[in-house]
Amino acid sequence: MPAQDDEALDAAETNRRTRRRQLAMLVTPIVVFTIAARIGDALAPTLLVNEPLALIALNSRMRYLILASPQLNVLAFFAIPLVRYAAIASLYFIVGRRYGDQAVQWLEQSNVGASGPILRIVRWVERQFGRARFPVLMLLPGYPLVLLLAGASGMSAFSFGLAVGTTMVARLILIRFVAGEFTGVIVDITDWVAQYQWWLTGLSIALVVAFAVWGQRSGRRPIQTVDEIVDDLEEPIDAG
Repeated sequence: MPAQDDEALDAAETNRRTRRRQLAMLVTPIVVFTIAARIGDALAPTLLVNEPLALIALNSRMRYLILASPQLNVLAFFAIPLVRYAAIASLYFIVGRRYGDQAVQWLEQSNVGASGPILRIVRWVERQFGRARFPVLMLLPGYPLVLLLAGASGMSAFSFGLAVGTTMVARLILIRFVAGEFTGVIVDITDWVAQYQWWLTGLSIALVVAFAVWGQRSGRRPIQTVDEIVDDLEEPIDAG
């Protein structure tokens, strides 16, 4: 019996390590994308002037897409953000599908201490998603909680892809149109940024660092390590 117990324990430990390794492979890109977005924020002024394609590859915020649009051809403007978003959305969807409510709790826990608008948005999304999955997905396609909820709710991959894909293409078309209408203004802004890019880059780096420090002190965890995420998803989180 002791030998059989040892074999069972060894098998359980092997399975646990295999699950952790597979989960780590899944969440590592999420951490990489999160860090890349922070780098994009920190270096945005310099990247906008010198490497606009790198800027939207690191971080595809609406303001960066608008400011970079006049410098990019149509293919680059649409392809880079769509590929980036498809990768991120798929990762969160798969995590939500595999870990269900625990994945949602993990994301909430990573923002523990959040208050005001952030907390209200989180609660509103959770209340509305079950009743209006498609409208919520189309309204907040880039919000990680929405992507997790889509997977956790059992939504089909086809329906998910159709909803978020259509929304993101429409969003990019609108951004491209708006940028085209205000090209002169955008070029003037870019020229001004170029004139003061090093000062502005220093300021943006300082703001990103200050936000990270503030987040840590207020209990929020905007960037977690792979091991922290794996631990959170493997072990139940106290709902209380």
